[in-house]
Amino acid sequence: MGGYLGTTPVVLSTTLADVNGPADISGDLTVDGNTEIGGDLTVEGNTDIVGNAVIDGNVGIGTDLPAEHLEVSDVLDATLRLTSTKDAAVFEPNVDTYGKIEFYSNDDSAGGVGIKSAIRSYVTNTAGGQSAVAFTTSSSTSNDVEAMRIDSNRNLLLN
Repeated sequence: MGGYLGTTPVVLSTTLADVNGPADISGDLTVDGNTEIGGDLTVEGNTDIVGNAVIDGNVGIGTDLPAEHLEVSDVLDATLRLTSTKDAAVFEPNVDTYGKIEFYSNDDSAGGVGIKSAIRSYVTNTAGGQSAVAFTTSSSTSNDVEAMRIDSNRNLLLN
């Protein structure tokens, strides 16, 4: 079955929807399963992607022209939020994290494949609520080793 979204041709079936050309979606977009996007993806509004999204281009949130793989733009106070949805009676201090940013390499020469550096927000007490931020680095012999931490009392700890 085929049709048009405005002037954009659309092919629809029970398992496939092909849009040939740009498509503007004014409401929420929910994608379930694996999604491949061949160009840039601009997200404005609420978008839920359940599954894997493969994007061969740049992703822009708040911008129509993302210049990098991921660009978050706003007039002031652009925010990237990592949200932990864990709701537990007991947390494991210094193991459970609220979120992390990892810098990973697939290069198996020198130091090898692995996390080369990271920034992690650790839970520091069993009730949650307190956190520390840890920064890791790598050398030619080890990956992802904690180099610095700011604890919940705002003390700077160097390893």
